[in-house]
Amino acid sequence: MSSGLDALDFGIEGNSAAAEDNYQNSNDWLKTVLEACRINEPGTQTNYGSTNPFLLGVSLNERLEQPLALYMDQKLLSQLGITNYIIQTENTSTTPYFGTGTYLTPIDKLKFGQLYLNKGTWKGPQIT
Repeated sequence: MSSGLDALDFGIEGNSAAAEDNYQNSNDWLKTVLEACRINEPGTQTNYGSTNPFLLGVSLNERLEQPLALYMDQKLLSQLGITNYIIQTENTSTTPYFGTGTYLTPIDKLKFGQLYLNKGTWKGPQIT
């Protein structure tokens, strides 16, 4: 949430190109986001919006040797005992959309809260 991009729905220059409603209505989500203006140095200010998790998903997807959805299932969700979920994809229908794009049951959402409180450990082992 601290990329420095103006990702709020009503940013400094009005309605930012990096705002969810704008980039999702474009033909090329990534291009639209990357061309948005930067209002802060990266890492200095938090600017809540789905743009930053979207960029994280794209980055992970490009660097992994397997599909991101499979990686998420193997390395995180299955370790938490989460089997009933939906991972929404972005406009290419292949990249998981991290900007509010994972649907979980309320109990499974609580597991993430507990994982956070336990600093990444779940029932003993560290999730890596």
